[in-house]
Amino acid sequence: MGKLEDKVALITGGSSGIGSASALLFAEEGAKVAVVADKNVTGGKAVVRQISESGGKAIFLQADVAQQPDAQRIVEETVQAFGRLDILFNNAGMTTTTRLHETTGEEFDRVIGVNLKSVVFVSKYAVLQMLKQGGGVILTNASKAALVASDCSPIYAASKGGALQLMQAMAVDYAQDNIRVNSLLPGIIDTPMTDRWIDAYPDPQEVRRRCETAQPVGRMGTPEECAQAALFLVSDDSSFVTGTYLLVDGGYCAQ
Repeated sequence: MGKLEDKVALITGGSSGIGSASALLFAEEGAKVAVVADKNVTGGKAVVRQISESGGKAIFLQADVAQQPDAQRIVEETVQAFGRLDILFNNAGMTTTTRLHETTGEEFDRVIGVNLKSVVFVSKYAVLQMLKQGGGVILTNASKAALVASDCSPIYAASKGGALQLMQAMAVDYAQDNIRVNSLLPGIIDTPMTDRWIDAYPDPQEVRRRCETAQPVGRMGTPEECAQAALFLVSDDSSFVTGTYLLVDGGYCAQ
């Protein structure tokens, strides 16, 4: 039996990067998986197809998780499809490359919406379901930016810091309800989102070089390495772990 046998997992931002790697790994470990994406429908459906072709069970749900009705709907549709919800991985995210004085109101609303409001909304409806069934696990991708600053990303850092504190507060609130709540803090990971962030700079090759050398291990991390860490936090291997975070950053924050 796998570590997640008979479990049901909902993963936002599941169409690429850490989300898709986690969806594939969770399914391999026995979970039924709901893969959520907004714009990358093709990628999300491809992940579901890959899980199905490997003998697993998965569904694709398109949603803008920054909108409360969509957040409620994806939880409800996951439960309708699989009967319960054991694991929520709040993985949807977006970044920016602007300093504070350059940030528009629209950009602020979108980043906070995707990175923080979505965590609030989806977690709310997941908790309501988990209370009914007697427990569950919530994990949020909060990024190393929740702890340390990077250039040209103040709103991103604020959103991730907020998500981290939200998870810690929820862990305290729901510990007696058998709901564990933790955060995953990846460093610089080689994902499509990182590629887009790098390509926004005037000299992408130099930025990529700096990203690779910024971490003591001398390279960027992989989505699969983050998925393994996520698996630990959502499985019973971490049954006494709640209200904390796991850095997967190649030593970046230890410097």
